[in-house]
This record gives sequence, C-alpha cells and structure tokens, in this order.
Amino acid sequence: METRKKTFNSIRHTLFSRYVSGYSARQLCEHNPRSILPSGTGGSMVNLALNNMGVALLIAGTGLLFSIPTIIMLLFNGLMIGFIIALSAAVHSFPTLLAGLLPHGILEIPALLLAGAIGLRPLGLFARAVKQREKIPWGKEARQSAALFAVVMVMLIAASLIEAHITPVIMDWTR
Repeated sequence: METRKKTFNSIRHTLFSRYVSGYSARQLCEHNPRSILPSGTGGSMVNLALNNMGVALLIAGTGLLFSIPTIIMLLFNGLMIGFIIALSAAVHSFPTLLAGLLPHGILEIPALLLAGAIGLRPLGLFARAVKQREKIPWGKEARQSAALFAVVMVMLIAASLIEAHITPVIMDWTR
C-alpha cells in the first residue's frame, strides 16, 4: 500500500511540474513569443535525449496503474505540441514551422506513441484476462515490453541527435 502511495505521489508531482512548466512558458510567451521558440541553434543533444527518455519512461512505466497516467500524459504531450505549434505559427512561416518539426518529429512522435502503446498494454492484458478468465504471462509480457522500450530509446536518441544538429540547419534554410 505504501508503494502505491509513493508511486501515485511521484506521478502527481511529475504531472504538476509539467503543468507548471507549460503554464510558465505560456506566461513568457504572452510578453515575448520568441522567448521559447528555436533561435536556429540546437539544444544539447544529451539534454534533449534525457528529457524525451524521461517522458517515454513515465508514459510506458505508468501502465501498471490501469494506464490512466499513460493516457493523461499522452493527452498532455499532444496538447503541448499543439500549443508550441500555435506559438510558432504566430512567429514563423509555414515552411520554417515544418522544418522545425518534421526532421526529428518523424522519429520522436512515433517513439512517444510506442511508449504509450507499452503503457496501455497492461490494461489490455488485464481486460482480456478478466473477459476470457485466463492467466496473464507477466514475465513474457515484461520481456516484450522491455524490447519495445529499447526500440523507443534508440528512436529518441536518433531524434535528439537530429533535433540538436540537423533541425536548426534546415530551419535556417527556410528563413
């Protein structure tokens, strides 16, 4: 019971901190929309990778909590992407916007959706087990999820490399 409470508190704090950071970014942009938009220089590849890996781990790892946190985080990330696109559209041209999203987004977005599929898997397994009254092979499922998560990590590392070093160059071509 104590472990569940700690897990719940950890998830709650993570979601709250993401909400606060999104709200803070919005407040900054009300004064200066260019303040959080790419300036043409890539961020640190390591920082980008670690951030994305942390998000993917939370999305995939919270599936054991009936996938509710997974669903919330997927929706929240979708809302943040939409928010950033809306801010960027107010400042950048459409080609620059595409240049800022597509090169790394082709890998990053599917990787996060795959992490979401991993996080939703336990709920599907539990529903199938209840409906068909069968035992869930948790060991096998955990191994398959771990293998899929390794693919997610490789995709996110590649996306971070592209985002840090290639996307800024392509964005400069479109300005």
